[in-house]
Amino acid sequence: MLQVSLSRSSLSILCCGLYFLTAAATVTHATVTISRPTQYASQECAYLSPGGAMDGNPESYALGYVFAGGSCGEDSERWYGFPSGAGTTPKVLKIASAVSLKTTEIPGPSAGVQYSLDSGIHWTLVYLQEGSSRTQTTDSITLPNTQDITQVRVWADVQGPDPEATGSYVRQYIYDIWIEEGTP
Repeated sequence: MLQVSLSRSSLSILCCGLYFLTAAATVTHATVTISRPTQYASQECAYLSPGGAMDGNPESYALGYVFAGGSCGEDSERWYGFPSGAGTTPKVLKIASAVSLKTTEIPGPSAGVQYSLDSGIHWTLVYLQEGSSRTQTTDSITLPNTQDITQVRVWADVQGPDPEATGSYVRQYIYDIWIEEGTP
């Protein structure tokens, strides 16, 4: 007869009346559910490869790129369609992004990110980068415990430089967007 018992402090295996193994054990059970947007929509001019912001690959990205004299003065993209969540807390929206900016004017080109908790009716600014670059950063926004994550939207936008500002540009890289539910 084989008997195995596991408690919070020990693991024991009993077979044929003899203990073969007794060891101290610590069991930690953590559950984090990760949800990503499943859809995107462009406004003005589209970001390049918008699916790169929702594929979970840290090497890929969506790119908003506007330069002086280009055909678009603004790129804008929205990500949405988060699936129904696990319902656990805390709920944290995470957005990994960077901005590369070169300007010969003040104020020059800019890049920003906002989020909405009500399907795009109201928006809250995460950042607005003007006049300088921003290294790759993951912004974390703690959502209300009762938040329906299917209502969350993320909006990225780049405003280009004056068409006469030769050599000026703005690039915004959106590497990943996700919501974590639960405690690691």
